Amino acid sequence: MKVQDLYETPMMIGDNDFDPVIDGFDLTDTVENTQAYEKIIDSKDSNLIQKHSDIGSKYLYQYGSKIVLLDTVAKTVDYYVKVETGKFRITGQYVTQVEVWRTTDSPVYDVVRTVFFDYILKSHDTVLSDSLQTNDGRRLWVNLVGYAFQEGKYVYVVDLNTGTLHGIKNSNDYRSRIQDFYSTQKKSAYVRIMISNKKVD
Repeated sequence: MKVQDLYETPMMIGDNDFDPVIDGFDLTDTVENTQAYEKIIDSKDSNLIQKHSDIGSKYLYQYGSKIVLLDTVAKTVDYYVKVETGKFRITGQYVTQVEVWRTTDSPVYDVVRTVFFDYILKSHDTVLSDSLQTNDGRRLWVNLVGYAFQEGKYVYVVDLNTGTLHGIKNSNDYRSRIQDFYSTQKKSAYVRIMISNKKVD
């Protein structure tokens, strides 16, 4: 399996019991998904970010703290990510993806990469991984780190236990140290991956 195939595999980060809900509408339910779509598309609080693809009618919208991918033909929500901002002394201002969901019913090509690099990272400069150590989250970040190096971004390990920041040189360096980032130990929740537009000394 190629990295691109893995990257496009439907996945969630966060708790395994995470329910994809927007404004009380369960996105896994066909009727409620359409109701969520209609609420977002009609809302004064939603802002068009960009058309996602030349194929079909999929558009990215900012909706409160979420970025959603709407299919204007099927009238469905096909993807969303919820972000939270924060600040640490060693990282400065950052944003974290705290919920990520995509439908398995409709093909969603390259949306994770587009949202992460073309919107979240561009508007916030620094993205920190969340504190939940899941296999899906690990796979997501392996792929994001690979793409970060391709796009000339900076990758770090942030250890909030010690207040230190360690630069990662390349994908091989990241893979060889992945066991240091993800484990069942409680302290690993304070070890995060950071992708940034800025070089931190």
